[in-house]
Amino acid sequence: MRSTITKKDIKPGVCITDYYGEIGTIKADLGFGFTVQWHEDGTEITYNWERDSEGIKHLSVISEPVAHSCSHMDDFSFPQVDVITQQIAQLQTQLAKYQDCQTNANQLKEQVASQAQLMLELGVKQQVITDWANRLYFLVTGTNVGEMTTNSVELAAKLMLAEQENKSLQYQLSNASAEVEALKQERDELLKERDEAFIKSGQLLISQGELKQERDRLLNSIQELEAQFKSEPKFVIGDACGNPEGERVQTQKGEGVVTTFVYGNPVVKLLNGEFQFNASELTKIESENEIQFKEGDQVRIIKGKHKDKFATIKEIGEQISCWVNDEFYFHFTPGELELVTPNPELEPQRKAEEFISKLNKKTTWHQIKEVCQGDVEVWREICVFARTKTQKALIESVPQLLANYIEETGDRSDLEWIGDTLKAKVEALLVPKEEVA
Repeated sequence: MRSTITKKDIKPGVCITDYYGEIGTIKADLGFGFTVQWHEDGTEITYNWERDSEGIKHLSVISEPVAHSCSHMDDFSFPQVDVITQQIAQLQTQLAKYQDCQTNANQLKEQVASQAQLMLELGVKQQVITDWANRLYFLVTGTNVGEMTTNSVELAAKLMLAEQENKSLQYQLSNASAEVEALKQERDELLKERDEAFIKSGQLLISQGELKQERDRLLNSIQELEAQFKSEPKFVIGDACGNPEGERVQTQKGEGVVTTFVYGNPVVKLLNGEFQFNASELTKIESENEIQFKEGDQVRIIKGKHKDKFATIKEIGEQISCWVNDEFYFHFTPGELELVTPNPELEPQRKAEEFISKLNKKTTWHQIKEVCQGDVEVWREICVFARTKTQKALIESVPQLLANYIEETGDRSDLEWIGDTLKAKVEALLVPKEEVA
């Protein structure tokens, strides 16, 4: 949403826009007002806060990238404007010929009448004037008056045809003039539409910039809320902490499953329906599987034919499914397993090996980031474990994946831990785009 410029916004170099989308830069803060240089024609205008308050209401601040985009956008050009302009020019040329002919004929008529009157006033004989008129007739028709054999009826018919032709020409002239005016109006409408489209496109670019800023602000707010959520203690049911949705709990009416929350109170689904309880009225029913183990834990088998072997938990259900020595898939009860504290020195290798085994073409930088958790050693181990063609192709594409992630989120924090080699490749991809922007 655009907001009117205020005195706190007045700083040299700040980009602003007016109601029509024209871009300008504030040159100076004068106290009583400020000076703006408008980009389109380079003019500088001084605005007074009191005198120009109505005009200032339509000024608003925009970001420099948006101003740059608007200033360098080409004008709209409609091919129809050029075609109609050419048609108008051709019709105007034809119209000019008819108008010149008509004007000259009328002037000649007036000159002949004036000259005949002057001859009479000077005492020139009527026969001399008649001979002069006959010679003029010969110049116009190519025949002498004495040679004419046409009777009065034929002359009347020719006169009628001439009048009809004259009316037809007048009608064509009128239509041509009307067509010229219609084409002019159509051209003016197209020019108006072009100007309106240009203004709307400028406003659209400004709105896009404002929406991007709002999106970035909301993303930052979401990240802050996520960080706050992770740092805050979770909802408490009885003596157990965690996210209780989907958990089995004991109520005064029997066992049930937490489905949702209403005003902070858990709603529990029982056999005879769903009921709302206070958290203090519930006790979480914990299974041995949930208490002791989670997926990805390293364990030692303490009972059965695989006793003293080490395994990795892959899935927890009615039984615990494990890879034994990374070769065989077996199922165990909680009593047959013992949690093994991982060796910090071997943890990067374990994470890398587990990640590379699940890798595919759709892997994103966000997934790599979640695995590495800011530990460059995990990333190095991932590179070491990449052996197949697909795995090596992913490693080669990581600089571009990280560059895309930075452009989309604006988060450059990963450059601090990824190591100098990868960092240099990513920065080389970012620099050209930042220079273009």
